[in-house]
Amino acid sequence: MGSNPPIVGWSADGLWFWDGLSWNDAISPDGHFRYDGRGWQPFGGLRSPMPAGAFGQPPAPPLPVSAGWVPPAPEIAAAAPAPPPGPIGPGAPSISPPPNPLEAVLPPAAPLAPLSPPSSAPNPAQDDLPSWLDPREAERIRIERRASAAAVAAAAAAPPRASAPEIDWTAMRSNYRYSPTAEAPAASWQTGPISAVIYFVLLLFCPIACILFVLRGARWSSTPRAIALGAAVTLWGLGIVLRVTSAILTSGQ
Repeated sequence: MGSNPPIVGWSADGLWFWDGLSWNDAISPDGHFRYDGRGWQPFGGLRSPMPAGAFGQPPAPPLPVSAGWVPPAPEIAAAAPAPPPGPIGPGAPSISPPPNPLEAVLPPAAPLAPLSPPSSAPNPAQDDLPSWLDPREAERIRIERRASAAAVAAAAAAPPRASAPEIDWTAMRSNYRYSPTAEAPAASWQTGPISAVIYFVLLLFCPIACILFVLRGARWSSTPRAIALGAAVTLWGLGIVLRVTSAILTSGQ
């Protein structure tokens, strides 16, 4: 048979949560936020004392006080007897005041210890983590906060970086050269058999377009480009010569 689940619940004012074993504070250490079971909510009230009994138990009745009871007074040592009166006049010796009876009871005050500078490490009792948070998760959050604070302190304490020397743009301008740029990838019609077919078709029907294709369109190496360009220019020149000759012969008839 399984054990009964623990009884959990909130106090009457909603500021304390009973987890089955003990009461947990639902108010943050700074008193500005309250955890309602789903998240932190702004809080502007006062922190109430922790309930005395367990959740669901009635509070214990107050202790009876008798009518004639009086709290005991602190014990004070009897005052020392006053010294006998002496002569009064110009030649009378000076009389010291009677000692304080409390000096015989109270011990001498210890010297005050010098105050140590406040530690930069976060105090677990003063952080904004609730008491019911898992200790491992709380320790992880504290470690992250300490690492972040150490990084900020190290960045603030680091010496400033030396500024880079100024660039002499005059010398850069005198030695300026155009940097080689990468060409775009060639299309399928600019290389290979397709470019050769285009070249021969243009060479037969329009040598000028063939010359432009070799100079601007084709992506060939220098040697094939020179051969193709020479053939196109030769055929174009031959076509011009044939046309001029034909025109002369036609006009002579």
